[in-house]
Amino acid sequence: MSLINQVLKDVEARRTNPAARAEQVTPALRTEAASTSRGIAALVFGMAVAGFGGWLWWSQEMAQPPAVPTVIHPGAEPAEQTVAATRPTVSDPVGKLEPDPSPEPEPEPKTPKAPEDRALLQKPPQVTTAGAPQTKTPAGAPPAVAEPKAPEASKTKTQTPQPINTPGRPPVMEKRVRRLTAEQEAEQLYREAYTLLTRGRRNRAEDHLTRALEQYPAHARAREAFAGILVSEGRWVELLTVVERGLVLNPADGKLAQLAARAHLQQEHPEAAVAVLTRSLEAGSSDTGVAAFLAATYQKIGRYSKSAEVYRQLVTAHPRNSTWWAGLGIALEQTERTEEARQAYQNALSRGGLKVALRTHVERRLARLN
Repeated sequence: MSLINQVLKDVEARRTNPAARAEQVTPALRTEAASTSRGIAALVFGMAVAGFGGWLWWSQEMAQPPAVPTVIHPGAEPAEQTVAATRPTVSDPVGKLEPDPSPEPEPEPKTPKAPEDRALLQKPPQVTTAGAPQTKTPAGAPPAVAEPKAPEASKTKTQTPQPINTPGRPPVMEKRVRRLTAEQEAEQLYREAYTLLTRGRRNRAEDHLTRALEQYPAHARAREAFAGILVSEGRWVELLTVVERGLVLNPADGKLAQLAARAHLQQEHPEAAVAVLTRSLEAGSSDTGVAAFLAATYQKIGRYSKSAEVYRQLVTAHPRNSTWWAGLGIALEQTERTEEARQAYQNALSRGGLKVALRTHVERRLARLN
């Protein structure tokens, strides 16, 4: 009982005196905090040691490069068949080995072999086609080494090597100069001459036209343009030479026939003009200007009956042409076919479109017949 009383007294004393209670509690707390700090420090030190040991082990493992087997070529000596180790490059951090994109040529076997055996030993070149499925290399297999392509012995003499489009490079375009034909060269010269004529450079245009006709004599437009230059300058002899060469190639060319007839008339050769125009019509010329020129030339040489015959054909095919009606009236009047001439003159005036001089002449002849 004394012990219990003593404990109760102590409790009561602590309750009444807080300073004494604090002095008893503080040493216990200090002891517990010191033990906790020592535990934490030991734990941190242990973790640091474990991390350093793991890092040291990882660096030793990465420093050892994987061994890669060397490809053994047929015919090589046994002593040369060794295994080489390759250190990974800086650009390949995981140590993946890639085959050399440009392998050196394989060593030639020391023992010569027949062409047939060598062809059998050569590996066929691997052709990669866009879009074709690619064969995956099994895990653990050695990397494939590209073999240099050898030309096939059976095809080198019969086939021409074709250019190969390398991926990543633009295709090589083979340029061939295409030679122009004679007609194309003449057409080009004619166009250049036309441009020169529009700029007033007649002499150079004439040179181009001459060359065009030498290249291709059947170029009708070049010949007509050349003839136009000669007419404008009054060079009738040269004009006749140029157009007659064209008529040899195409007798039915009505424009050339009229130019030739004009050159003959300028040289006072009307019968030659009639012959040229007649040949053109007989050759099948459909140019009505050739027939009208022939009818007028007949009148010039006094052959009015032939003129009236040609004019009659023209007005039958083209009844609204007043000029041809007037020419028919003149031819009929000269053959003393007065009534028919009067009717032709009236048709010419009623159609209209006559030039002033010709209209005045028709009105005078009609008044005289009335």
